[in-house]
Amino acid sequence: MEMKWLEDLIALAHSGSFSAAAVDRHVTQPALSRRIRALEQWVGAPLINRAVYPVQLTPYGQEFVVLARETVASMTAMRADLRQASGADGQQVRVLTLHTLASRTVPELIAPMMRADSALAVEIVPSVQGVESHFDALDGGGVQVLVGYSQLRPQARAKDYDRRIVAHDALIPVASRSFADDDGRCDLQRSREVPLLGYSPFTFSAALLERLFAQIGTRLVLRAESPLAETLKALCLQHLGVAWLPRSSVVDELKSGVLRIVGAEGFHVPVEVCAWRRLDLTHRRAVRLFEALPSLPAAPEPAATPPRNPSAAPVRGKPRGNR
Repeated sequence: MEMKWLEDLIALAHSGSFSAAAVDRHVTQPALSRRIRALEQWVGAPLINRAVYPVQLTPYGQEFVVLARETVASMTAMRADLRQASGADGQQVRVLTLHTLASRTVPELIAPMMRADSALAVEIVPSVQGVESHFDALDGGGVQVLVGYSQLRPQARAKDYDRRIVAHDALIPVASRSFADDDGRCDLQRSREVPLLGYSPFTFSAALLERLFAQIGTRLVLRAESPLAETLKALCLQHLGVAWLPRSSVVDELKSGVLRIVGAEGFHVPVEVCAWRRLDLTHRRAVRLFEALPSLPAAPEPAATPPRNPSAAPVRGKPRGNR
């Protein structure tokens, strides 16, 4: 059970409307509905009468929401006390980031601050959770700094955070040198089939690539998928296909020649790496770390993607065997 489920129930009991409660909770209505049902499953009893409008609490819900309010109030007060006690003098800074950025980008960003402050301790927390979970972690004080792609930015809650662009990167199509030379299926505009090493559908990287994949003129055949860029990179190095990887993660491999860029610049997807912190953050070292991060201007608009080939088909599933 998650405390945000209790907060969802309280908001719904107050508004009597799923749509109004969703706005209040800064989530979509389907997401709120799923969380209320998850809470009901955890409790083991129906809490909401959905057959009437405005929606009403069932007798179980009326009893449970009293406990929910007391629990949330108690936990919020305790969190505030603990954050106040530890925030100003806390030594360790917890940085939540995407797995894609945890292996190289974030360590390179924070290394100068760690060298300058020998007492600074940092925990880098990689995550593949959704946008909502990332900002919930910031709000709850579980982490002090969030680093991710600019597409993470919250809409309704933007006023609560300080945000800065800390790096520019791009997802670029790469394949191993031997695969590109020997397989002959790496021409993203003319090959009939291109074996794709793709991101799992729920990931941010998959969302970033969705529009490009709908536009490029080729048939992408999904050979393997993973939420982790490092996994796709390992498969690339095993000569199994083409993957769109962050340029920053393959600098050494491109330089040595074991990986090769196989698409023109129009197949590259520029991304902005951003950092966020709460405006009311009291953790002094975390604030100093955030303020010491680079603050870069927004990148210019990317070049247009290659024209769509009318004969192109959407990404297809994993084939049975090699073709």
